[in-house]
Amino acid sequence: MRFLHTSDWHLGKKYQNRDRLEEQKQVLEEILQIANEHQVDAILVAGDIYDQSNPPNQADKLLYQMLPLLSLKGERPVFIIAGNHDSSSKIEAPKYLTQELSIFFVGFNDSLIEIFKNSSGVEVCISDAGFAEFRLPGYNYPLRILFAPYNHIAQIKKDLPDNIPSESFLVRDYFQKRWAELVQKYCDTKGVNLMMAHYTVKQPDDFAPDDYEGENLIGGSYTLYPETFPDGIQYVALGHIHSFTEVSKKPCPIVYSSSPLCYSKKETEVQKYVVIIDIEPNQPAQYFKVSLQTGKKIFFYENVTFDQIEEIIQKNPDHYYEFSVTIQNEMNYQSVKKTLETKYPQIIRIQILKNEMLVLQNFQEWKKFSEKDLFIQYLKQIKQIPFSQEHERVLEEILSFNPIENK
Repeated sequence: MRFLHTSDWHLGKKYQNRDRLEEQKQVLEEILQIANEHQVDAILVAGDIYDQSNPPNQADKLLYQMLPLLSLKGERPVFIIAGNHDSSSKIEAPKYLTQELSIFFVGFNDSLIEIFKNSSGVEVCISDAGFAEFRLPGYNYPLRILFAPYNHIAQIKKDLPDNIPSESFLVRDYFQKRWAELVQKYCDTKGVNLMMAHYTVKQPDDFAPDDYEGENLIGGSYTLYPETFPDGIQYVALGHIHSFTEVSKKPCPIVYSSSPLCYSKKETEVQKYVVIIDIEPNQPAQYFKVSLQTGKKIFFYENVTFDQIEEIIQKNPDHYYEFSVTIQNEMNYQSVKKTLETKYPQIIRIQILKNEMLVLQNFQEWKKFSEKDLFIQYLKQIKQIPFSQEHERVLEEILSFNPIENK
């Protein structure tokens, strides 16, 4: 069987105030093209479908437009788990409508997939909490998947005995026992056995990855190690980290596919991928990554001049930019800044920095101004509007205000 592994779509996510939906549509179309070209049998989406638990309507629309195409209207299963940015309940909400299209949503670690066979011949043969066995047309052996969507500790602890003290509880201890039991019960060598998870997984001695989201770490309880995963699984499809990462090859390949788009400045140099996996029963998984070409990167340049900003953007106009400009002498920089930002929508921000001498000179100069003069200069230089009689009336009212008299 051949699979495509992807994750962390973050549909609806913006960068600053820039809408990314058109880019997201384009990269999902690229993923669809890759899936078709490589003739994959199923698609694994390992969490963070959305960027927030209550995503904008346009993000929903994009997802439901693309999923039937990805599933070939039911001929190719698509398996989706919830990530830490998703609402588990929202992820599961459409599952009874989409199973006929072979789209399977799993929002909770104890979710059950209904046993049935759809009109495309995709069949759910066995279902247990966090596990399902499938039959795909054209294969005489089953596909087994362990599902580990991101769930908060409160959701996981409801299944625990009361005698386990909360301060000693670790998610990895709970999962290690649970997954080992499921594999022992259902996953023999006569089928393909894989897993989908959305957690931080690292070697015990490693630091967290650069794009690890620290708020998901509670006393280390959310961190999983390779030994957390059971023998008998042939590939673990991970989501959560935005760069392609091979965490370990033991007990099997444990892999982050990466997010499909660059979502922060620290991802600018990170190439984005999907992973193609080939798995046969009782054989090691073979896999390779496929580069994604769609989407804008986010570049940050420090201590540039206004002239250099234009040169940089004109050389590579298809991305987002942030700049910091250090000015050495007084100038009407607000006007130049506004002109550049209007001319180049690729500019996210131009931060103006003044050198120390200029800051000191400005301070000495501004000390000489009256309150009225300061306000006039603010309107002129910052807001670029003339001082009017109405401004003067409001200013006099403010300056004459006595808080003691108005008690």
